Amino acid sequence: MIARIFAALLFAGFSAIVLPDTGLGADRAASVQVAEGGAYVAFPATGVRLRPPPGFEQADRFHGFQQPTTGSSVMVTMMPGPYGQSVAGFTEEGLRKAGMLLVNKEPRTVAGFDGMLVAVAQLVSGVKFGKWLLVFGNDKQTYLVAAMFPLELEQQLADPLLQSVLSVELDDTPPPDPTVAAGFRIEPSGGLELMPQGAAMGKTLMYSLKARPISGDLGTPFFLAAISHGQGDMRDRRGFALQRLNNLPQVTVLGEPRVDKIKIDGLDGYEIHARARHERMTGEVALYQVMLFDDHGYFLMVGRVDQARSAKYMKVFEKMARSLKRG
Repeated sequence: MIARIFAALLFAGFSAIVLPDTGLGADRAASVQVAEGGAYVAFPATGVRLRPPPGFEQADRFHGFQQPTTGSSVMVTMMPGPYGQSVAGFTEEGLRKAGMLLVNKEPRTVAGFDGMLVAVAQLVSGVKFGKWLLVFGNDKQTYLVAAMFPLELEQQLADPLLQSVLSVELDDTPPPDPTVAAGFRIEPSGGLELMPQGAAMGKTLMYSLKARPISGDLGTPFFLAAISHGQGDMRDRRGFALQRLNNLPQVTVLGEPRVDKIKIDGLDGYEIHARARHERMTGEVALYQVMLFDDHGYFLMVGRVDQARSAKYMKVFEKMARSLKRG
């Protein structure tokens, strides 16, 4: 469940493209080996470490590396939940729904775990990108290393990025405080407590009642706050916020949402209240979303609860969103 929410945040808003002529197939994947030398960089919140590609710097909005001049990156995450369930969506149809076209996939063993290396193509803000996705794990957690680069720079970047992806190793460095890892703070309210899994999924904080898993009660109040990994096409900020709401997983928005301008911690944005139908519930759910824009992208906060508890927890969500503090 949480993995699906995060996948939507990670991939939503991108568009599928006609499959380009790329070299991201099995032959290239088989020929590239992990480069020798180079210092490993640990990402304690995710439990892994890897070598950066040449010319890349450590990112400040996600766990991984970036090269701003080309829009390329390597991002690492750890998601709670069995590997088998997480990888089930890495099919041609599942990837197409996320706006990606499958080029190649093959099994891999990573750190003794079952895994899969997937090559895809995707259109991001009008630019054709290639992606290497290495997913592996066990029956408790799933790791994802995702590298992306403009396809026009495939000859320059595809192999070094794949070498970085394949260098991943498990790391036992103690994880930092989740709010330190995220780079921002939220004040809990209404009995919601910080869930430990959020920091491993990126610059993300997640809250539930007593920090319990939400899979057993889909209507229980749940609140998530995250930093975007990129900008996307945000010329129409109001429309972009509504699009992101409609891309939330497992729910279909009903009627016309209420959209209000808002300013939190000096950032302008939009606050949205909406009703929705959940694909695994009989009754309606209430949705709350705030999107705040900064110079590098946006902050996204999402709350969800069943209608029976919405009068109380929509106010809780509003209070928590307004408590956001950066740094």
